[in-house]
Amino acid sequence: MVRPFFGHCLVNKAKHMLSPLHFDTPQHCGVLCFNTATQTVYFDDRLKLSPPRETIILIKNMLSGFKWLCDHENMVTLDVFQEQEWNQLQLALPLPHINMPRQTTTGEGAASCRIAVIPSVRDIIRTQTCPAPFQCFFFI
Repeated sequence: MVRPFFGHCLVNKAKHMLSPLHFDTPQHCGVLCFNTATQTVYFDDRLKLSPPRETIILIKNMLSGFKWLCDHENMVTLDVFQEQEWNQLQLALPLPHINMPRQTTTGEGAASCRIAVIPSVRDIIRTQTCPAPFQCFFFI
């Protein structure tokens, strides 16, 4: 499923891989950031909630998919995508945060989480680091 997204870059050359994460309860969005240099997967959202427990299964599936892409394309993976190597050998909740700015829970900006994912991803791409120094602060 992710192969088309790597047409411009070999998966084993990617430094950061980003994915939005949607919660069903409560209705909310956040961002997953895979930092391949540190083998750390980060999660953050503007309400500072814990992601659903199923997030770890999703992360393991994504790492497995990245590893499969490397193996299938005959690339040297150097065990970068071995799930047991991630998050200091402990891939579990809570995940480290990427320091997204907080959003208000009432009034203007209270429902800005989906829109906030876009500039958060932009800031990570611009700075080429995760966690990133965010330039976005408040969304209406």
